[in-house]
Amino acid sequence: MVVHSYTTVYASPRGGESRVHRVCTCTDVLVRQGGRLLVRTREVARDDLR
Repeated sequence: MVVHSYTTVYASPRGGESRVHRVCTCTDVLVRQGGRLLVRTREVARDDLR
């Protein structure tokens, strides 16, 4: 099973305001094992480079 997700990474400097640092896409290949879903592989890519 292949699933896709989007992740926003924030930079939060001490005492400062948080800001968006990166937006990434994730592609996971999941497998069933013992009644559970496990991640076989994960690819993370910066969305601004695609």
